[in-house]
Amino acid sequence: REHLRWVQSSTDNGLTWSAPRDITAELFRPDWARDRYSFMTSGGGTQLRDGTLLAVINDFSRHEANVFGSADHGRSWRFFGNPVGAADETKIVELDDGTWMLNARSWGPQGNYRREVYLSKDRGETWTARPDNGLLDTGANGAVLKTRLPNGHTALLLSNCHSEDRKNLTLKVSFDGGATWPKTISVRPGDSLAVAQERARAAAKPVTVELAD
Repeated sequence: REHLRWVQSSTDNGLTWSAPRDITAELFRPDWARDRYSFMTSGGGTQLRDGTLLAVINDFSRHEANVFGSADHGRSWRFFGNPVGAADETKIVELDDGTWMLNARSWGPQGNYRREVYLSKDRGETWTARPDNGLLDTGANGAVLKTRLPNGHTALLLSNCHSEDRKNLTLKVSFDGGATWPKTISVRPGDSLAVAQERARAAAKPVTVELAD
């Protein structure tokens, strides 16, 4: 069974979408067979300050993260740099100094129930692991993004299950590029399920978090 890649675009904030376009040939490494179990990580990607779009494909057979993206607003796609592992579902952000940071789902007991963190200062050519034992992880998908605070500083937001059994959905906040995570908010202590809606309605109950440092 082939694992295919498709892309669609929207010019009206997701109300309508273009026809799917097959980009499989652009996003398979030369040594990959088409039936190789690899997949684009669910959730959001990121856009660098130079406009480049980035996201991650996970090679499940090797437990590696492969950064891919587009430097021409989605007209063409390619891999950036070299794969890194161990990593499962992985998110990428650009830190204030231009460093790329991967924050990946752990492998449960094999990963000591901790998020995997990797840093690159050369656009993915080389990666350095940064063990971060403060980021407990059940071995499930999470999300990380960068936001700008009213005071002009930036913060990283990480959501995942802070437990070993897919419970205690939390939001963690870092003010120093992920070196430390001093603020943790428990969103749902028990069994956790997070749903993101494209178009919010009155039935959606938002969670508001004060980020001022």
